[in-house]
Amino acid sequence: MIKKILYNKLKLLSMLIIVLLFMVSVGTANGETQEEKIKRLYEEARESIEKVNEMLKNMAYQAAYEITLKKVIRSEQANKKFGKQEISNVKNGERYASKHSFIDGLIEIDWFFAFDDPKREEMKIHPTRLGFILKNKSDQTIRINMDEAVFVDTEGVNNRVVHSGVKYANRNDPQVPIVIIRRGTINDFIIPSNNIYYSEYWIENFIFNGLPKNGPALDELRMKSYAFVGKSIQVFLPLMIEGKVYEYIFTFEITDVKVFSVAEILTPNK
Repeated sequence: MIKKILYNKLKLLSMLIIVLLFMVSVGTANGETQEEKIKRLYEEARESIEKVNEMLKNMAYQAAYEITLKKVIRSEQANKKFGKQEISNVKNGERYASKHSFIDGLIEIDWFFAFDDPKREEMKIHPTRLGFILKNKSDQTIRINMDEAVFVDTEGVNNRVVHSGVKYANRNDPQVPIVIIRRGTINDFIIPSNNIYYSEYWIENFIFNGLPKNGPALDELRMKSYAFVGKSIQVFLPLMIEGKVYEYIFTFEITDVKVFSVAEILTPNK
């Protein structure tokens, strides 16, 4: 969708020209001559256009990562009590699997990489949170202490997580446990708390912090991004039933990378 990008660029240029003409029409100030003011405003407009050009150049190509739920490690008690486990990854579209499922005698859980921004959702790149739909298959209530849940990044660093209903400003405060009644289902998500920061407004960083996202050169971005194939992230959830805690560790592995031009990424999947 290069036409769309060029249109936005020309729109910005037109706006700058209008502002330039308006500023010239209202006269000069601070001892500037009309000629000096025109020259200064022209330079400011030129610098703005150069910034837009640099931005487009830096995001000429973007990387999307194929993620697979590789394994689930359960505590010994959970293995004995809840029996056989099943793992599946359902692919929808070209860029990555859209659903990662796990089933055993206690739970059914579908994981999916989610987005804080509708534009990112449309482009299907750079998820910022890990969503899940969890069904309690038992006849007892399950409680999840989210203050004990952990997100482990690609470097093996443990991160505190927050879930839905927690305000960004309160991300380091104690959280209310998730409660799933017997045979009940919840829809929630987790975000590594270290990925949330404030810079004029609240921002959620790419959940795979540190992975190359974009670049001006196709071959260079491919080389950098493919270096992360085989790396993994993990999510630790402690599930409590009748005072007993059953530990589950979900391991997601980067199994492939696809590098797209901006034009391809901005075109929604059909």
